[in-house]
Amino acid sequence: MRPCSRVRLLALGAPPTAFLVVFAVSLAVFRLGDEAGPQAARSSTTEKAPPGSSRLVVTLKADSTEPVEGYLASVSLEGSDVRPITTPPESGLAADGSPSVSPDGTTVAFQRAVPGEPPFVHLVGIDGSGLRRLTQGRAAEISPAWSPDGTRIAFSRAVGDRFDLFVADADGSHLAQVTRTANADEDGAAWSPNGAQLAFARFANDDENLWVVDVDGANAHALIRGPHEDSSPAWAADGARIAIVRDGRIALFSFEHFEVTMLTDADPGKDAGPNWSPDGSRIVFTRDPGTIFVMDADSASQTRVPLPGQATGAVCGHVLPAGLVESQHLPEPIFTPATKAQTGHDENITREQAAELVGAGRLAEVERVAIQLYRFAAGYAAERGIIIADTKFEFGIDGSGALVLADEAFTPDSSRFWPADEYEPGRPQASYDKQYVRDYCESLGWDKTEPGPELPDAVVTGTRARYVQAFERLTGIPFDEYVADPAVVLR
Repeated sequence: MRPCSRVRLLALGAPPTAFLVVFAVSLAVFRLGDEAGPQAARSSTTEKAPPGSSRLVVTLKADSTEPVEGYLASVSLEGSDVRPITTPPESGLAADGSPSVSPDGTTVAFQRAVPGEPPFVHLVGIDGSGLRRLTQGRAAEISPAWSPDGTRIAFSRAVGDRFDLFVADADGSHLAQVTRTANADEDGAAWSPNGAQLAFARFANDDENLWVVDVDGANAHALIRGPHEDSSPAWAADGARIAIVRDGRIALFSFEHFEVTMLTDADPGKDAGPNWSPDGSRIVFTRDPGTIFVMDADSASQTRVPLPGQATGAVCGHVLPAGLVESQHLPEPIFTPATKAQTGHDENITREQAAELVGAGRLAEVERVAIQLYRFAAGYAAERGIIIADTKFEFGIDGSGALVLADEAFTPDSSRFWPADEYEPGRPQASYDKQYVRDYCESLGWDKTEPGPELPDAVVTGTRARYVQAFERLTGIPFDEYVADPAVVLR
């Protein structure tokens, strides 16, 4: 039997595990607002555009309330394709933010915060590989920015009770302090196109002004002073303009006229994180409560980037009911196909594209069978106190061309099982699945390359206990009896 397709039942869920399949199919059952899948976005922060591409790297948040929990994802400017780079935090184990993409588009510098520790600058490949710390210091590090030649990274580091600017080689071999200012915080460095200067926001005496300094620390001076709050600079490739956030709105500082022009008129505090497109014609920014916009730098006309499941209220063409919250049950399962990439994450496609891959008749058959299987198992589990919020099937075709269900089905490895007596929409749910192991590995900063981390006894025991509990609740059979005689499940 050759692998043909996989079906995954989820709502805004985690990227499916890799299988040798032609395409993946999803059925959304619950809105899992904090999951790893492309549709997980409900809010976003600073975005950066990989040079020469029509994609952004964004921080997507599982929840817009504090503490902020975010993960990095690559997003097409059309919003139709979202590819997670780092794994979403599901238990508050990490929060990723402030991404900056290297000039060659291969590596992302970002700040990662883990509970109990300050944030540190990390690096990760655009495909999610090679996660590592930039430096090994213990002081908090925030807001990294790549130099134009891709050899250095500027960031803010805590020095006592303030933040100063630092520059490190991209391999972490050399670290230099750029500013040494008492009673001031400095953040949001942006490199000049020639790599000789840094623009940054200086916070002092209740004022927040735009400054510039030579990379060697000389000639620090204010570009703007006054009653406004100016932050988050982004230097245009022509060197003549710096996009900033002024009083919560996007503005443009001109070196030619030494003045600031307001570009957006949103309510104060609504706009954040401006960055330039590689050709300098557009500015990308976010607007509270977490939408992404692309703006023409000359006309200031704006286009919203419609993230799946967020901006349009739809998932792969299925319009979701308004007002859904995290983990809320959908009225009906929805069928959402995705291609299986050779590397990295699966990529959502339309039903039309799926039909081109396997044929409209086969696609309809897979959808019908998958939904029937889900409805049967979900009803069975519900009677035993378990909600099946996420599962996957693998289908193959036998020698006669008939559709065959293959591999495991409705197990803790292939499903998300939630205890019904603890279910509460609007928050993450307790579960009986391998998410417990995934959370632990993510907390170590594992880059998902072999060898994997050694699991401590507590994690192994905790995972086994969850699997056993799911088994006993679903079958009504003590697990010890099953181990002694597996055939007991057939009686």
